[in-house]
Amino acid sequence: DSTLVTVLDTLPPNVVTQNITIALDSFGARLIDSSNVDLGSWDACGIQELWVEQEMFSCADIGVNTLWYYGLDIHGNLDSVSIDITVIDAIAPIIDIIDTFYVSLDSFGFASMTADSIDIGSWDNCGLASIIIDTASFNCGNHGDTLTVTFTATDVNGNVSVDTSIFIINDTIAPAIFAHSDTFYLDSNGVFTFDAIGLNDSTQDACGVDTFYLSDTLVTCASVDSTIDIYFYAVDIYGNVDSQILNITALDTIRPVITCLDSIVVDNDIDVCGAVVEFNWPTATDNCTVDSIVQIDTTGLDSNSFFPVGITQLTYVAYDQSGNTDTCSFIIEVIDWQTSQLLCQSDTLICDSTFTIVYPAYIDNCSGIDVVQVAGIASGDFYPVGSTINRFAVTDSYGNTDTCEYEVFRYDFPSLADAGPDQEKCEEYTGTLAGNTPGVGFGFWSMLVGEASIVDSTN
Repeated sequence: DSTLVTVLDTLPPNVVTQNITIALDSFGARLIDSSNVDLGSWDACGIQELWVEQEMFSCADIGVNTLWYYGLDIHGNLDSVSIDITVIDAIAPIIDIIDTFYVSLDSFGFASMTADSIDIGSWDNCGLASIIIDTASFNCGNHGDTLTVTFTATDVNGNVSVDTSIFIINDTIAPAIFAHSDTFYLDSNGVFTFDAIGLNDSTQDACGVDTFYLSDTLVTCASVDSTIDIYFYAVDIYGNVDSQILNITALDTIRPVITCLDSIVVDNDIDVCGAVVEFNWPTATDNCTVDSIVQIDTTGLDSNSFFPVGITQLTYVAYDQSGNTDTCSFIIEVIDWQTSQLLCQSDTLICDSTFTIVYPAYIDNCSGIDVVQVAGIASGDFYPVGSTINRFAVTDSYGNTDTCEYEVFRYDFPSLADAGPDQEKCEEYTGTLAGNTPGVGFGFWSMLVGEASIVDSTN
């Protein structure tokens, strides 16, 4: 008789382990297997497989990780124990920064930098927590400084790396120009000098303006009545320069100075009412240029013209290139030196009690002179019996005077005229008729009608 004996292995493996600490690599990862934690696990019949429930670790696993470690024998018996796997990051950040960094101050004279300003690729296997620099703020006082700045990188696990960069600080911003264009008036010398101070309004710079100047500081007659462009330059204390175009207008408001001749006094040319006068035109000066001299009176007379007796005023105006004017006048006086010649009539005998005067004619180099009666009896007035002397005078505008006179002798009215009795003749008669002799005054016989001749008009 036989018996079937079945032998069974029901005992699990004897798992023996250790807790371990592992460091992540530069990629932030670490792979382990059973050999890293097993300290001699065994089984009577033999172990088929040993493993850890997690073999790959990363930055997310930093710290203590409690895991199961399993052992499986060849008969399928399984056992497990817990183990502690501590994951650490021992790799410091890798710094990649600019070796030499140029810092430019801003328009306010300041600069504020951060670590990012010079970082060009710093990194860490698990990640950076922070990057900082030990000097971050700069001002005008740092211009030209070369500073060693420390760059510190700290990863999320507290690993620290340090490097340095050279910071060179400069003020590179030119001044801000605030200036104005202007208009200037030429002086008596035809120039005007100006400067940057007069055109500056409030030019400024964060670190300070050292100086400002102009590309040109002089306007002359050459640019009068026009606008020119000049440059206004501003330089700060560190040599930065900026410029601005300004428009400069030059004007001339100074009048020219015209100088006329002194008055000219000449005698008239003989037997004419005036004289031909020769003279020089006025002269003029100006701070710039005299454009023209123009005669503006209405006489129409110029040098070598015939000027009438009396006073003639000539007026001239000088123009400069900007239209400014000045005037002057002078007189030319032609003196009449020739005396008039008055021509009176002969002495006159009258019988009537009134007499009509015919004013004497005159001879003079000028016309338009009045003859006046200065003595005697006016024309048409009563003339007494006897002699009356009528005197006349003519005086020209310069006081040259001539006089003449003649006698008007009035006879008294005679007695009644009686030429004798009427006579009748029958044939041609030739004879003498006798009239009476007036008893009062004097009378003159004259033939009014008929054919006769008077032998003696007073008898």
